[in-house]
Amino acid sequence: MHFLITPTRGLVGAYQTNIDKNTIHYSFDPEDSRFAMDIPFELDVIESIIGNDSYSNYIYSINELREILKVKQVTRESILLKIIYSNIITNLETYLFDLAINLVNSDKNSLRKVVENYGLFNNTKVAKNDIFTEYEAIKDSVISELQKKSFHNLSTVVPLFKKGFNIDFSKKINGLYRAVEIRHDIVHRNGMDFKGNTHNISTSDIKTLILKTNELVDYVNREFEKLEIKISSK
Repeated sequence: MHFLITPTRGLVGAYQTNIDKNTIHYSFDPEDSRFAMDIPFELDVIESIIGNDSYSNYIYSINELREILKVKQVTRESILLKIIYSNIITNLETYLFDLAINLVNSDKNSLRKVVENYGLFNNTKVAKNDIFTEYEAIKDSVISELQKKSFHNLSTVVPLFKKGFNIDFSKKINGLYRAVEIRHDIVHRNGMDFKGNTHNISTSDIKTLILKTNELVDYVNREFEKLEIKISSK
């Protein structure tokens, strides 16, 4: 086993981000070299153990999936391809969820806009004598409500980010609605749709989906950086 530090740019593969990174490649060399793998670890992923950087976590997860695809045995196992395809959507969902929670937890303005603009509690009535109690607990209440939402449901997260955080990625989701539907079939019906048709996932399908999710995440991250909000580590 060894560590090799080399310069790279953002995400591994055809799509690259606009920020410079250093990657630590962790090489595991078993006795049978056919199964040798190099798994890239972004340096800021290591830092995220403390800072909980949702963007770095996404980069790490996608890089890991790319490396798994390089193992020849994977290309012959359709069930593994389905799992990888599903996991790409899960990574996107996790990124959006973590970022939303972090923004609400770290920024009072974001917290207020989620309540007022997104209308998280539109059907909730508060008695006047409970106003201050509710106010003191508002952050926990908002986070609790967001935790109940499905962040792979684009119909939910697009307006949340637009109204709550001024991040509009509605033009970056082309093709992702269908991918979410396929992911749902994989998770809940073993890869078959309601009519009994099986989704045959190819490595090309996976690479295309990664490009789409990378484009979305990179755009959201750039918009988030414009907000100049410091994410709390608590």
